[in-house]
Amino acid sequence: MPPAKPPVPKAAEPVHGQSFDPWNSSSTGHQRAENRLGVSTGWRDSRNRKLMSQFTGGPGGGKRVSDAVGEGSQDWDPRAKALVTPEMRSRAQSSVLDMLANPGTMKLPSSSGSTFHPREPQKKVGLRGSDPRETTAEERLMAQREAEDQARDQAKPPRRIFDGVVVYLNGSTHPLISDHKLKHVLAEHGGSLSSHL
Repeated sequence: MPPAKPPVPKAAEPVHGQSFDPWNSSSTGHQRAENRLGVSTGWRDSRNRKLMSQFTGGPGGGKRVSDAVGEGSQDWDPRAKALVTPEMRSRAQSSVLDMLANPGTMKLPSSSGSTFHPREPQKKVGLRGSDPRETTAEERLMAQREAEDQARDQAKPPRRIFDGVVVYLNGSTHPLISDHKLKHVLAEHGGSLSSHL
């Protein structure tokens, strides 16, 4: 009679069971485009923009961002099966009779909303002397541009540590930090992620 086999040892208990992240992934998950747009760079950029918005938003996910291409985009028209911008929609709603009755309504608004409004000369010492009437239009324009530059510099948000940095994650960082948390921290501090090389 052969000797009795020793009992099988009990399996080890999971050490990191409480902190398991089911979405731990080095890529962008399992989403694939359901149409021919999946191989386009437009879909890839749109997907990256949506993911960055979600990572920056933290646990709440951030604001809703629509696709930039294809049927999921905000300006997609299902009847035309094409992208129709709001400007094109408003122009299409005007009839020829409306255009003839109200000329100039079809003009697009100017891209720069700022126009130059000459101001009264300031009472300060100019380059030519102590009389403020001697400041030229060029000097007033330069002073206005300096004021605009200062206002623009004050309106800029402060730079963050990862501004301008693009990171491609290839692998798992799970025991130390979940991939999702790492992506959130990078996005929160100004970095952006690339889902492709």
